[in-house]
Amino acid sequence: MIPVLYTSEYEYISARCKLWKKFIPDSKSDMHLMDDCGYDDIMAVCRGHKNCDRKYRSFVCRTFPFYPFISENGIFMGMTYNYDFEGKCNIVNNHSVINKEYIKRFIEAWNYMFSIDEMEFEAHYNLCRDIEKKRKRERKPLHIINLEGVTQT
Repeated sequence: MIPVLYTSEYEYISARCKLWKKFIPDSKSDMHLMDDCGYDDIMAVCRGHKNCDRKYRSFVCRTFPFYPFISENGIFMGMTYNYDFEGKCNIVNNHSVINKEYIKRFIEAWNYMFSIDEMEFEAHYNLCRDIEKKRKRERKPLHIINLEGVTQT
C-alpha cells in the first residue's frame, strides 16, 4: 500500500522532516496505483513505522486502518475498516482496542475535511458503496463504528 497524501500536507511535512518522499512509479502496475490519487493528492512513501517521526505522520497514517463511512443517504455515520487489511492488521475486526477519544477525533477530523472539500466527501461516498457491495458479495459483515458503539450490516 502506498499512502496518498494531500499536496499541502506533503509540502508541510516534507519541509519539516525527511520522513516522506514522492512515490515514483517504475512499472505499469505502479502506474495503476496512481488511479487512487485525486485532484489534490500525492502518492508518497515513508521510511516505515519503525523510523516514524510520529508528530509528522500523514492524515492517512493517523486514521489507518479506517475509512469514514457515509450511508447511501449521504450521512456520515462514523468509521469502518479498510478490509483490505483483514488478517494483516490486528486492529481490523478487533473493536475492543478502539477507544472513544480516537473515534471522537476521527469523526471531528473527517467532518472538517468534508466541510472544506466536497469532492473528498463524494469520493468517500462512492468508496463506501464499493465496500458495501464487496462485503455483500463476500457474505461478510460491514462494521460501522461511532460513539454509540459498533453496528454490523
